[in-house]
Amino acid sequence: IALLHDIEDKRWYWLFVCAGVWLPLNCLSTRNPVLLRQLLTNFDALFSITNCLVAFVCIGASFRFDERAATLLLVLFPYFVMAGAMGDATMSDNEFKLRASALGFAGLVFTSVLFMDLGHLFKDTESPVLAWGTSGLWVTTADAITNTTSTGDAPWNVTRHTYVRSVGVTRLAFMIAYIFTLFVGSITKPDECSILKNSARRTVGGAQFSLDKATAPAGAEKEADEARGREERNTGTIEETNQAQAECEFDELKLNEAREKAIENLREEEEVVVLMPAKEFVIAHGPKRTVLYWLCGDAERTEKINDYLEGVKVLLAYLMTGAVPSLLGMLEVVPYELTWLMILVLPDALRKLLKLNAHAV
Repeated sequence: IALLHDIEDKRWYWLFVCAGVWLPLNCLSTRNPVLLRQLLTNFDALFSITNCLVAFVCIGASFRFDERAATLLLVLFPYFVMAGAMGDATMSDNEFKLRASALGFAGLVFTSVLFMDLGHLFKDTESPVLAWGTSGLWVTTADAITNTTSTGDAPWNVTRHTYVRSVGVTRLAFMIAYIFTLFVGSITKPDECSILKNSARRTVGGAQFSLDKATAPAGAEKEADEARGREERNTGTIEETNQAQAECEFDELKLNEAREKAIENLREEEEVVVLMPAKEFVIAHGPKRTVLYWLCGDAERTEKINDYLEGVKVLLAYLMTGAVPSLLGMLEVVPYELTWLMILVLPDALRKLLKLNAHAV
């Protein structure tokens, strides 16, 4: 709301920064460092964080990087990183259960920023433009470009303009779409992670550990228990001999001997995080399951066409190089008519589409 008004003393925005910076710091206090490192190597998390950072830097540039930009980069950006991209690393049951509310709030805030920027509702702003071409690289504004008159430059002098606010809006739209997917996933699959591989379950309190260190045997008693266990295994009897050395069992997972020994050596104040693998499923495969068969209905013809396209896929891959002069044509570095070369990408894209498994799609 404050961004919609022309506040002369921008130092008032530091109140928002001082009050809001504690929210991402509080979220950080519940994150597991091991999972944070794993998430920081995940493409989805890195891509979303980069989009958010670029979006807020571009919008902050329109604020001339004053105190208003600090509210975006010091409060909203860390909040998105913690609540969105790093949400799977939380060790708080309550926070994980309420993640749909946090993502919904983040989506509402970022959507509001997007529409206010598109509607030019922010006060005291400018539209920075990155100009580049044969004369070099420099930064100007949209108003300066509008007021510039042509001086009859030589035809080989090329200047292109990249509007920084447009880049920010595009990145912000990607970020909102990402938040929406996380929001839907948190509702439809409340017990599963959003980013971690294999859809690891995050039911932190669901594990029932029967290992009790206080009653665990030691010394000669422990060796005697191990000897009795070996005798029972040799005779084929299946009997639990000591509750203190019982195996750690989950709803759908059973720890092996090495993992149990690792847990036995932990101290009482240490915690255990177990990531359970996803359930496997089988999808039928063959010519009758492809998109091409779904279109033509003839298995023999489908197999012949797909085999032919696979035989010429190297040639089709070479044709994709036509996208390079096409992109240069869009930038008017080469004649604009060369943009039609983008059509050479279609044959290989069609080959990949026709052989897709329609059941999996």
